[in-house]
Amino acid sequence: MYQINDKGNWSELKEKIKLTYPTITEDDLALNDGDEMDLLTRLQNKLSKSKEEIITMIDKL
Repeated sequence: MYQINDKGNWSELKEKIKLTYPTITEDDLALNDGDEMDLLTRLQNKLSKSKEEIITMIDKL
């Protein structure tokens, strides 16, 4: 399972995502403990990308 919390400071990562994708809102980026798959699904729907593409995007930021 993909762990976003392993990617460092989530607040900084959220800001990078919002700068890269201005249509993403704070609600889209809401992350509760153990809720990474829900977050990936929201981003997938909002950006019309696959989960793999979303994971790659997050990993590159």
